[in-house]
Amino acid sequence: MNDEVYKFLQGYNSEVRDLALRVREVVLRIMPSAEEKVYTGWQTIGYSHSGGMKSQFCAISPQRDRVNVYFNRGTDLSDPEHLLEGTGKQMRHVKVRTLADAQSKGLRALIKQAATLTPSEPLSAAP
Repeated sequence: MNDEVYKFLQGYNSEVRDLALRVREVVLRIMPSAEEKVYTGWQTIGYSHSGGMKSQFCAISPQRDRVNVYFNRGTDLSDPEHLLEGTGKQMRHVKVRTLADAQSKGLRALIKQAATLTPSEPLSAAP
């Protein structure tokens, strides 16, 4: 267990904290080898293949009344349940408001896709 995650989440109400921990559980069940890092400046918990931002496939962002799950390559994801929101160049997010949302089939599918799309090794620049 990552004590940094629990320390970070203490600043949120119990409902948001429970949602964030449930989404965290889902992410780590889908991708047990994911590296987890708290970014206090961005108020997110990031999940990557190798600990760096270039291999980050999703992030949990607690809000006042919900949790957002960010996908760096959200525009590349198939989203038949239309869960993804946002207008950024690539990033999209899913708003998680209930424990059922946190465990939904659609969210799990997006996390699996994102982990597959994102390279496990950061891309290096060509010489």
